[in-house]
Amino acid sequence: MSREILKFILSCNICQKSKVKQHAPYRMLQPIPILSQLFKVISMDFIPDMPESQGFNNIVVTVDKLTKYLNIIPCCTKINENKVAKPIFKHIFAQYGLP
Repeated sequence: MSREILKFILSCNICQKSKVKQHAPYRMLQPIPILSQLFKVISMDFIPDMPESQGFNNIVVTVDKLTKYLNIIPCCTKINENKVAKPIFKHIFAQYGLP
């Protein structure tokens, strides 16, 4: 019976018009700017709770948005922004320059 009710609600024109909209308002699409410099925009992610190796149990993964070049930097789970910034500067900005 519940399947039949769901089927009726999904096919009922009045039910579809009276439902509350669940999405954000539509907007005009905005083009993604084309990048021209390596490592101008990078994305970062953390992979925590890895098996400990040489005192590290976390991985910082950075990806360059232009070339999709991947950097994997080992670190510890208990870190703050200063301890994350140092390896980023050492492994990325020291090699490729500041964006």
